[in-house]
Amino acid sequence: MEVIICIIIFAANITIKTSMNKQNINEMNDVTLQDYYTNLSKEEKGKLLNYIVYHLGIGYSTLIAKFSGRLHFSKVETIVIHQIINEGTWKK
Repeated sequence: MEVIICIIIFAANITIKTSMNKQNINEMNDVTLQDYYTNLSKEEKGKLLNYIVYHLGIGYSTLIAKFSGRLHFSKVETIVIHQIINEGTWKK
């Protein structure tokens, strides 16, 4: 599990350095993730949560707290979850 998290952090750092500028990173924040999550159907929310829990190793209850705004996503989590959403991999 630690190896997967290290790979995700490494991939996020490469993404930051190569394909995103600071303005794009600053535009990605918890609020946009929360808004996206809020607008999903119950079934889609379950799919997204299960995908993130399985692939990123974030606890289910922690993830719900982050999407609800009680906790905050780290920058790396924000970037990786935005990529997951933009690529639509969680929908498959």
